[in-house]
Amino acid sequence: MNGRAWKVPVSAGVALFLVVWVNDLFVALIRGAEFGTVGYAVHLAAFAALVAWLGSLRCQLTAANRRLAVSRLAWRCGPCAMALVRQGRVLETFGDKALLDLCGLAPGTEHGAPADGARLEEYFGMEGTARVVERRLVPLTGYEAGGYSVELLCEVSDRVREANAREGEYVKMLKILVNMFEMKDPYSNGHSEAVSNLAHDLAKTLGLSAGEVDTVTRAALLHDIGKIIIPAEILNKGDPLTAAEYEAVQAHPAVGADILATLSIFREEAVIVRHHHERYDGRGYPDGLQGGEIPLGARIIAVADAFDAMTSGRSLRGRREVGAALAVLAAEKGGQFDPEVAAAFVELVNAGREGKEKETR
Repeated sequence: MNGRAWKVPVSAGVALFLVVWVNDLFVALIRGAEFGTVGYAVHLAAFAALVAWLGSLRCQLTAANRRLAVSRLAWRCGPCAMALVRQGRVLETFGDKALLDLCGLAPGTEHGAPADGARLEEYFGMEGTARVVERRLVPLTGYEAGGYSVELLCEVSDRVREANAREGEYVKMLKILVNMFEMKDPYSNGHSEAVSNLAHDLAKTLGLSAGEVDTVTRAALLHDIGKIIIPAEILNKGDPLTAAEYEAVQAHPAVGADILATLSIFREEAVIVRHHHERYDGRGYPDGLQGGEIPLGARIIAVADAFDAMTSGRSLRGRREVGAALAVLAAEKGGQFDPEVAAAFVELVNAGREGKEKETR
């Protein structure tokens, strides 16, 4: 038998044996039967063993109750809770009642049966304060026939706030590096922030989730961080670049990705940064990806980057008007740019231009 299952039949056997011996002793005393010294000693030993066993059992029950009381107290005092669920209905709850109420869990209520594993959910309390709760559903495999599972709740608001603050500090640090690079290239002054704003609006237009929008926005802000290794004379060169110089420029997406990959919180951004110069037709760099192989965030930044380059005068052909830049994006759908992303960006900019025209009338 596994675990402690063997203790049950052993304890039952010992208890039965002791009870039989004690019963035999009492029957003999009632009937007036005489025992020898050995008989009395054996029966008294059996009786003493029964008393000791009952005392041990009582101590075990007392200790178990004490542990249960401490456990319940710990659940009540900590920012955590637990709900026992069976077949889609909450049977019993333990722990922080306010947390359980916030998540809509109470005995007798229907359970939404979320996916297995941990997930973070944000709630707003009565005072309007955002509270982040980590919820983890754990099926009880030993009770599969009964459909039992346990949902564990833990408030992680402070941890999430600290992580966001730390992430913000990292972004500030990397933004300083970007600004250092832009100081070497006067034509790039403000470019990263402009691309970040455009990418943010385009990602929202395409219906990405809030987390995905944030990732794309950060990646766009840091997309040119790899250019910090490029000498200023190459960045500011007015003449066409030599093959070696162009190769140095083409290395910046991979370098930027390597810089970001050193920080675990920017792993997704690192992938996007690496591929923001890929072309939809597969003729881009550094890996020659094409179509859907290119991360969506990289396809978004490619459009925003090209548009800002053309309208700010960073393009080799000089500054272009917004209409002319949009025409280039439309013409390059399926070539340099993702057709759907480029079309959404053209609609977004045109909608903004129409809104401004109405305001000036």
